[in-house]
Amino acid sequence: MARLVDLMRHAENEATRLAAARELLDRGFGKAVQHAEVSAEVNTTPRSVREMSDEELLAILQEGRTEGARTHSRGQ
Repeated sequence: MARLVDLMRHAENEATRLAAARELLDRGFGKAVQHAEVSAEVNTTPRSVREMSDEELLAILQEGRTEGARTHSRGQ
Protein backbone atom coordinates (compact mmCIF):
# COMPACT_ATOMS: atom_id res chain seq x y z
CA MET A 1 0.00 0.00 0.00
CA ALA A 2 2.81 2.39 0.87
CA ARG A 3 4.31 1.87 -2.58
CA LEU A 4 0.99 2.73 -4.24
CA VAL A 5 0.72 5.91 -2.14
CA ASP A 6 4.28 6.82 -3.12
CA LEU A 7 3.53 6.25 -6.80
CA MET A 8 0.31 8.24 -6.58
CA ARG A 9 2.11 11.21 -5.05
CA HIS A 10 5.49 11.18 -6.76
CA ALA A 11 5.46 9.25 -10.05
CA GLU A 12 6.67 11.31 -12.99
CA ASN A 13 4.10 9.83 -15.34
CA GLU A 14 0.52 11.06 -14.86
CA ALA A 15 -0.89 7.73 -16.06
CA THR A 16 1.09 5.94 -13.33
CA ARG A 17 -0.19 8.35 -10.68
CA LEU A 18 -3.75 7.85 -11.88
CA ALA A 19 -3.40 4.05 -11.96
CA ALA A 20 -2.00 4.04 -8.41
CA ALA A 21 -4.85 6.26 -7.18
CA ARG A 22 -7.42 4.03 -8.87
CA GLU A 23 -5.86 0.91 -7.32
CA LEU A 24 -5.93 2.50 -3.86
CA LEU A 25 -9.59 3.46 -4.26
CA ASP A 26 -10.46 -0.04 -5.48
CA ARG A 27 -8.76 -1.56 -2.45
CA GLY A 28 -10.25 0.91 0.00
CA PHE A 29 -13.83 1.11 -1.24
CA GLY A 30 -14.12 -1.90 -3.52
CA LYS A 31 -14.72 -1.84 -7.22
CA ALA A 32 -17.99 -0.49 -8.55
CA VAL A 33 -20.71 -3.06 -9.14
CA GLN A 34 -21.23 -3.90 -12.79
CA HIS A 35 -24.76 -4.80 -13.77
CA ALA A 36 -25.49 -7.14 -16.64
CA GLU A 37 -28.82 -7.95 -18.20
CA VAL A 38 -29.30 -11.56 -19.16
CA SER A 39 -32.29 -13.06 -20.86
CA ALA A 40 -32.96 -16.64 -21.81
CA GLU A 41 -35.82 -18.98 -22.43
CA VAL A 42 -36.07 -21.95 -20.13
CA ASN A 43 -38.17 -24.95 -20.97
CA THR A 44 -39.78 -25.97 -17.69
CA THR A 45 -41.94 -28.67 -19.20
CA PRO A 46 -40.34 -32.05 -18.45
CA ARG A 47 -39.79 -34.23 -21.47
CA SER A 48 -40.64 -37.86 -21.57
CA VAL A 49 -37.65 -40.18 -21.74
CA ARG A 50 -39.34 -41.73 -24.77
CA GLU A 51 -39.02 -38.39 -26.63
CA MET A 52 -35.28 -38.07 -26.02
CA SER A 53 -32.62 -39.19 -28.45
CA ASP A 54 -30.00 -41.76 -27.53
CA GLU A 55 -27.42 -38.97 -27.44
CA GLU A 56 -29.49 -36.96 -24.95
CA LEU A 57 -29.99 -39.97 -22.71
CA LEU A 58 -26.29 -40.86 -22.81
CA ALA A 59 -25.40 -37.25 -21.92
CA ILE A 60 -27.72 -37.41 -18.89
CA LEU A 61 -26.17 -40.69 -17.77
CA GLN A 62 -22.64 -39.33 -18.19
CA GLU A 63 -23.54 -36.17 -16.25
CA GLY A 64 -24.90 -38.33 -13.44
CA ARG A 65 -21.74 -40.42 -13.33
CA THR A 66 -19.58 -37.29 -13.21
CA GLU A 67 -21.65 -35.77 -10.41
CA GLY A 68 -21.65 -39.07 -8.54
CA ALA A 69 -17.87 -39.26 -8.77
CA ARG A 70 -17.54 -35.71 -7.42
CA THR A 71 -19.93 -36.44 -4.56
CA HIS A 72 -18.18 -39.73 -3.77
CA SER A 73 -14.72 -38.12 -3.77
CA ARG A 74 -15.94 -35.54 -1.22
CA GLY A 75 -17.12 -38.34 1.05
CA GLN A 76 -20.81 -37.54 0.80
